[in-house]
Amino acid sequence: MLKPLFDKYKCDKSAKHTYHTVYDQLFAPLKDQPVKFLEIGVFHGASTAAFHEYFQNGTIYGLDIFVRTNPSDLAILSEDRVKWIKGDSMSPTVAAQIHEWWDDVKFDIILDDGMHTPLANMLTFQNLLPFLKEGGMYIIEDVWPLELMTTTELQHPWLVKNKDRYGDLDNMKFLDALDRSGLTIERFDLRGVSGEPDSYIIKLS
Repeated sequence: MLKPLFDKYKCDKSAKHTYHTVYDQLFAPLKDQPVKFLEIGVFHGASTAAFHEYFQNGTIYGLDIFVRTNPSDLAILSEDRVKWIKGDSMSPTVAAQIHEWWDDVKFDIILDDGMHTPLANMLTFQNLLPFLKEGGMYIIEDVWPLELMTTTELQHPWLVKNKDRYGDLDNMKFLDALDRSGLTIERFDLRGVSGEPDSYIIKLS
């Protein structure tokens, strides 16, 4: 079960967004497998630590620009079965970095917990999708589903403050990129449970 681990490491995936209710189902079949799990957006390493403990036979890969945190300060990044790169998932150069540091790696799970804007989600998806193993799952969390949100939700202080980053055009381009991927798309809307307008997951497989 992921909730005790998310809570143990003070990760908001359970306390704020209730994502454990989705991830318990998605990840359970892979729990004891030697999975390769890429987490985009490490921050303080809370969820990295949780996934490291959960997938005890897996390797956890982290990708972050490390502007808000110093990787040398994050103990989890020194653990066995954890690898990391300082890089920008939105930059086309990230592919070359991955090939340089991790050879021809293919991931069973890619989890985008990076910058949660439509443009960032789209660019990250386009840059990282080639590294998804056939049959793997690509997950985007903390999505702001602008096309579904109520007028009240659209007045959320974060959206108002950053309205230039959450335009309808960027959102349409993001959704179109997902549709054109040819992958099966599933959506998990947890807004009603959490009360948070960005408690929304998109899974492609």
